[in-house]
Amino acid sequence: MTAKKSKSKTELGAEAEVAVANYLTRHNCRILATNWRCRRGELDIICLDGDCLVFVEVKSVGRPTRWNPVERIDRRKRRRMSLAALDYLSRNEGKWDGVRFDAVIARRSGDAEWKIEHLKNAFQIEADDELS
Repeated sequence: MTAKKSKSKTELGAEAEVAVANYLTRHNCRILATNWRCRRGELDIICLDGDCLVFVEVKSVGRPTRWNPVERIDRRKRRRMSLAALDYLSRNEGKWDGVRFDAVIARRSGDAEWKIEHLKNAFQIEADDELS
């Protein structure tokens, strides 16, 4: 019998993103893109929630922790997401009834199912952020 190999952070993150995309689809969101990249940054998931365009940051947690995963979405990360979102908007025409940034925390320990916590409007572009 061989020992079970633990998954890397990258593998766990990829599994979490799939679980979150499935969750969003089950909650009537239409996935437009995953792991969308440009020179300014990356957006984990881009979807439509009704007529609202949503940029989703996925944070995965593979074991119990005392810190809040949303705290990892610091000012620098929010700025990179904002710049990437502006790049996406400039390349994709659409008639959206608003744009928002959500955070989704996917928690799992062992082989248990992912527990999803969806934080709508987790953050907004701050007025003093320079986006150019």
